[in-house]
Parts: sequence; structure tokens; C-alpha cells
Amino acid sequence: MRARGFLPFLVLALLPSLLGAEGKADSAYVVAVAAFSADSREPVDSLFLSALPRLILAGLIPLPPRLEGRDYFAEAATREASAKLYEKGAALYASLDELALRQLEPGPDSQDRRNRVAAAMAKALAARAALDLGSAKPAKPQKPSGPVASASKGEESLRVVLHEDNLKGELLPAVGAYPGAAIRGKKISLLIHGKVGAIGDYVSVEVMAFDTALARDLASFKVYGDPADPGPLAREIVARLASLVAGRDFARITVKTSPDSATVTPRGQGIYSQDRTFFAFDSGSLGLEIKAPGYQSLEKKVDYLLGDSITVTVELLPASLGQVRVETLPPGLPVFLDGLPLGLSPLVASLVSSSSVLASSDAQGGQAEAVVSPLGPDTLVLIPNQDSKTRGKLIQSKRDKFYSALGLFVVSLPVTTLAYGLNSMYYDAAYRSGDSGLANLYYLSSLGLGGSAALSAGFAVNAVICLVRYISSTD
Repeated sequence: MRARGFLPFLVLALLPSLLGAEGKADSAYVVAVAAFSADSREPVDSLFLSALPRLILAGLIPLPPRLEGRDYFAEAATREASAKLYEKGAALYASLDELALRQLEPGPDSQDRRNRVAAAMAKALAARAALDLGSAKPAKPQKPSGPVASASKGEESLRVVLHEDNLKGELLPAVGAYPGAAIRGKKISLLIHGKVGAIGDYVSVEVMAFDTALARDLASFKVYGDPADPGPLAREIVARLASLVAGRDFARITVKTSPDSATVTPRGQGIYSQDRTFFAFDSGSLGLEIKAPGYQSLEKKVDYLLGDSITVTVELLPASLGQVRVETLPPGLPVFLDGLPLGLSPLVASLVSSSSVLASSDAQGGQAEAVVSPLGPDTLVLIPNQDSKTRGKLIQSKRDKFYSALGLFVVSLPVTTLAYGLNSMYYDAAYRSGDSGLANLYYLSSLGLGGSAALSAGFAVNAVICLVRYISSTD
């Protein structure tokens, strides 16, 4: 009797290690990163312990698709079938235990006792039938849906995403000895967690990747590094985890463009793209077409090998809406387009907007400028003259006067602030003490405050007048 009552508890105690966490999402392989825990007799730097998993999380964005093969599906199906059998076995043991209790319990009403025994017997027979039915069915590998790249027969390529908490920049809580129990019900396919230990001046980091479908670690490895610089350590861990998640070697090509609004289109076979990061699973070449409104399109070829991580920076040139030939008198003067130097005349200028300013200047300070459009003349002649030189000097003079007036106003502000502080201090002292000497000082400081405030106001008005004159001179 006691042995029979102990068996259900034994089976139930073993269930967590057999069942693991919930199965993975049907449409994607969900990867989650948990906080790392300290595993050392010596104290571990808290900043390093917090920063390392966050650097790993940042490095895992984005991730390549995952390739799952026949062996993975077979093991997952076997584990799932075994877990269901253990669950049904636990139900059978519990029903048998209940049946034994009903048979041995005393009762004044024999018919009522027989009814309870019959109900317990029916429950036990139903549990036995369910166990026999589960044993007779062979385990069939269940392939999740949602392929995103080509795979061989019997394999599946799945889209990989980070857990929603990780996408918010948050880490999952640190897990204990059994990670499956900590993430049950969270729809996580792979949990990345670890332990950090201090070894003298260095740290050891044990990283584990727990797969919920298999209810075991896919990988576990140790790396060592400097606690003062977690960056290199995080990059090494990310490289190993990315290959583990992908289930194969790959090359990563990241494209950065100027302008940022440019669209990047890959040209190649077996390329998986996510934003502006491209993953290739065979060595070869990747063709890129970069386009942006108002810019010249560009095609670029990138050669890569498996294991490469390449960053490509592309800067698009503004699209030319038209051209104009620029000449100057005398020839050989510098020419500027919208304030940027083009070269010495004569030259051909490419217009990149509907309205552009072409300008030139000579050694004596003479200037000439003209506003042109793509529909304007084919040839433009710029002749710097002294009138423009005089106008330039006038503008410079007005600008200098404005800056001088502004400087006087700024310099006067600390004096006014100091006068205000002294006035407030003497007022409080005279009010609290009633001393006539302090009252006199208060009146004197009030006169000083009024004078300095009037001076600052005058400088402010003068700066505004100079600013208006400076702006008027440029019209």
C-alpha cells in the first residue's frame, strides 16, 4: 500500500525533467537571452555581470534563419512521445492508488462503497486504455511551418526572432539549475543563459543554450576575458551562438548607406535578408543595388566566404538634373556651387536641385553670383566686380558690429546678476536685523542693480538694432 502510494509522487517528481518547457512557436524559432548569474567565491563586478548579456543581446540582432534537420525532428518527436507516456503513466498510478484507497476504506453503506469503488475502477481502466493507446502510436516528427529559405529534403529552414522582452531591451530573469521550468509557457524555443566567475584578474563565462523541444542544452562552452572590457568577449560569444542558432556556417554582410533612406536590393541565390543585413550559406558573391530618390543609383558586388562578417558602406551621389557650362572673366577663377567649390573655370557644373547658386570671386575680393535652374542657359558667364566687393565689405562690417554689440550684452549679464544677488542679500539682512547701516547698503545696492540692469537692457536693444541692420545688408 505504501509503495503503491509512493509511485505517483515519484513519477510526478520526474515529470519536469522529462517534459521541459512548452514547445516552440509554429511560425518562428524564438530565441531569448536571460540575465547571467554570478558563480564564484570571489565577487564578480556587477557592471560586467549586467553589461555582458546586454552586449550579447545587441549582437544577436538580427539572426540568420535556422536549419533543422531530420535528427533534430526525430529527437524532438521521441522526447515528446516519451513525455506523454510518462504523463499517462502518472495518471494511471494515481488512479490505481485511488482505487486501492476506495477498496480499503470502511463504510456503513455497502452500496455507496461499491459505487465509489466502481468509479475508481472505471477511472483506472480509462487511464490504462489511454496509456496503451499512447504506447501503440509511433512518434512522428512534427515539422513547424514557416520556411524562409531553401533546405534539403527532410530539413526545415525557420525564421528566427528574439523574444518580445528582449526586443524591448529587457533580459529575462536569471534561471536556476533547470531552465525549462523557468520558461515554461513563454513560447521560447532557445534560452541563452550563463554563469560568470572571477579567476584572479580575469573572468570565466560559461554560456549555455537550452532547447525547449529537446529539453536539453544544445551547447555549453566557456570563454575567458578581461572584466574591464566585455566587448571582445561578447563578440566571441555572439559569433558562436549565431552559428549554433543557424545550425550551419554562414556569411553576414551588413550594408550602411548615405542617405539612410536608400533602398538596398540583393541579387544572388540563397540570400536571406533582414533589414540591411544579408546572410549567405555558401561562399560566393552578393550583388547589391542601392537606390534613393534624388540620387544616382549604384550597383556593388561583394565577395564573401563562409564565416565572414562584412560591413559595406555606400555613399550615393546626388542625381544630376542638368548641366551648365560656367565661364568667368578673366578665366581661371574659382567657381562655387551652393557654397561648395567645383574647381577653376571654365568647367561644366551638374545641377542637383531645381534652383542652384553659382558663384565666383577674384583675388581683389570682387564677387559674382547667379541663380540657375536645369531649364536655364547652357552657358553662364560670371564677371566679378568691385560693387560686389564693396557690398561684401558692408555685410562684413555690419556683422562685426552685431557680434560686438552681442558681446557687450553677454559681458554685462554677470555684473547684473552679481548686483541682484548683493541687493537680495542686503535686503534680507536689513529686514531681519533692523540695522540702519545695512539698510543704507541695501539702498546703495538697489542703485547699483538699477544701473547695471539699465546698462544690460541698453546693450540688448543695441544688439537687436545691429542684428536688424546686419540682416538688412544681406538682402
